[in-house]
Amino acid sequence: MIPFKNKNIGKFLIAILLGFIIMSIGGIYFQKKEWKRYNMVSRQTEFKGEIVKIRNNGVTFVKLNNGRELKLPSSYNYAYNDEFLGVFIRRGDYVVKNSSSDSIFIHRDDQCYYFILGKRIEE
Repeated sequence: MIPFKNKNIGKFLIAILLGFIIMSIGGIYFQKKEWKRYNMVSRQTEFKGEIVKIRNNGVTFVKLNNGRELKLPSSYNYAYNDEFLGVFIRRGDYVVKNSSSDSIFIHRDDQCYYFILGKRIEE
């Protein structure tokens, strides 16, 4: 143990360390629990709707205005300034993905953009 001249400082530091450990474990637990709610988008998945919430933690999580919560695989299109799908999409974008397709279409300001699931295009 670390020797301290004032035992109150030692107790305080131990309390801070324990608090940090407990909060870290709790945060990881609740984050993993939340991630399970989101369905991973695959080739067979079909969806369309307006994006109301986005979170990007290596995997892009989106919530649509119809309540669907989806995990989007990492996809890149180097034709765009923001080539990573998770950075490119914004709240308010309308997204469409048809069943048996690997393409995601993003409609924004009368423009249509696309990404291919899990792929890098236009390198």
